[in-house]
Amino acid sequence: DKITEPAPTVPPPPTTTTIATTPPITTLQELGQHFEQRCEGSPRGALPEKYSGTQSSTSDKEDYGIISRDELVEALMDNGMENRQVLSKVMNTLSSQSCLIVDMGENSEHTRIMSNMWQATEHFFAEMNSETKDKVVIPEMGLAEGAGSKFAVIGYREYDDGDMQFLETRLERGPNGKLLPKEIENVIGSEHAQNVEQSTRMMTNIGRDVIRIVTAASLEEDFVEVSKKRISDTETDNDDDEEYQPQSISGLSFLDESKFEPTKEESVEQVTSQAETLGRQRASHAAFSLVRDLVDDGMQISEDEEFMNMSPHRLCRYTSHKTNPKNKRPAEELFGAHTDTSFVTIVPVAAVSGFETTVDDDGRWIRPEYMARLAWEAERRSKGLDTELNENDLTPPWHCRYVLVLPGEMMQLISRDYVQTCVHRVVAVTGGKSRLSAPVLLRCRPSAKLNVKRYFGGQNQDDDEGGESGTDCGVILRQADGMIMGDIHDALQG
Repeated sequence: DKITEPAPTVPPPPTTTTIATTPPITTLQELGQHFEQRCEGSPRGALPEKYSGTQSSTSDKEDYGIISRDELVEALMDNGMENRQVLSKVMNTLSSQSCLIVDMGENSEHTRIMSNMWQATEHFFAEMNSETKDKVVIPEMGLAEGAGSKFAVIGYREYDDGDMQFLETRLERGPNGKLLPKEIENVIGSEHAQNVEQSTRMMTNIGRDVIRIVTAASLEEDFVEVSKKRISDTETDNDDDEEYQPQSISGLSFLDESKFEPTKEESVEQVTSQAETLGRQRASHAAFSLVRDLVDDGMQISEDEEFMNMSPHRLCRYTSHKTNPKNKRPAEELFGAHTDTSFVTIVPVAAVSGFETTVDDDGRWIRPEYMARLAWEAERRSKGLDTELNENDLTPPWHCRYVLVLPGEMMQLISRDYVQTCVHRVVAVTGGKSRLSAPVLLRCRPSAKLNVKRYFGGQNQDDDEGGESGTDCGVILRQADGMIMGDIHDALQG
């Protein structure tokens, strides 16, 4: 099909950063240290901001990119290319705001699933904070044997005298994998456990779509240039390479298409258009393959895979119990600034505010959940409906229709710095209501192998001196070629 939408505005890698590193960062270990330095250089202090009202560090007039779930689903078109308007929107938002808000719709099935998940989360923490909590049997957090990493954990743990409570859950591998640890079903019941399982898979699918779109966007320019060269030179050097025999999603062979030889009657514009089409199809195919092979969505794609999903669904409860009269801070940082060793982290918008992100050259904390609330209020006003509603005034509650997608460390690596990993934290109002959270951290398949030629077309030839951002993920990818993804994950962890 002919594409008539305008070409996307894919931003270049960031040119400013708070961390100036010389020489450039060119190893996985150095990259992991760089992420730590970004967190250490983030702003400090916290404000007691809520969803409504005027006291916010985020301007009500700021256009924070919100994309619908339907747009993400329909981004990959029948012709094997990504929709350029969706691609542009995702890339520009992630590059400028380091976070994407996904709207699943007011009365959609996705929103209902999220509402059920929140009920299960509330039930679990109500049990863990009840007078009979000593009778609750749940494994203490420890190594998740069978997940494929020494950093993978599973189970329950409390920190800071109960101010932070975490339950790390995972799914057994397979389309009908059960929620682990299995003891959670004894605490919340089988129905609630199934609701958590369902929400894990739903958020995983959202994350997979975003990863594919970002990867395709970061590859398009390279693949289009290669297609132009192949068309002009009628090159077929890869014809005998068994490892490089991709089939496009539209069913057309990229290699056969790349043999296209223009006749004298065909214009330069036609040749360029053909090259752009082939390049975009190849970029989408490579991105599709990367997500299928390297992102652990819990499905089994080889017989020797670990039995437990590497991507956890973490149920959290944050509370500020500070009552010391000398502590005059209205809010405090509970879970300090950090990044995630994931491709993306999907964070459901919660009933109680407190999740914050920052951009290096911005110098402030942003509350993307607040922006979701503003969007919801604007929609209500456009329909002449009330915006001053409490948590239980709507079924399902307003926040159940939104999730946040944060780029992780793996995303920065595979996008070759086009998208930076998101620095984020959790703050809480002193003595205020507890915040529940339930992020899914979409991580790598530990036993999968990184094949730069397969996923990047062998065109990952960034300047070895690195960019002004201080990192050179192109060089790092080439060094990591052939490594097991679990080793890459562990190297970034330190």
